[in-house]
Amino acid sequence: MEQPDRDTLRKNRQILLKDMEAKRVASRLYSRSILSEEDKDEVNSKSTAYEQGECLLDMLPKRGPKAFRALCDVLHELSPHLESLLRPGEMLYVL
Repeated sequence: MEQPDRDTLRKNRQILLKDMEAKRVASRLYSRSILSEEDKDEVNSKSTAYEQGECLLDMLPKRGPKAFRALCDVLHELSPHLESLLRPGEMLYVL
């Protein structure tokens, strides 16, 4: 993951932890081959939604250059208001 993407995640961490459905995001990132099955299981093993989110946000920067874009795409599907925090200048249209 590029440093500007890491910085964006860090800047928006608290709101992501508050509003993100980490289990659903992890499942979708697993289906996109960003997370391994073990990664997904680790997120799901945490006892609270906050801990699940922390686990997911901590592992994403280590998952390669496509991880940030994949996270944004998943958030576009699940929580567009969170995606808009990560990509504020981009307008995405889904046909």
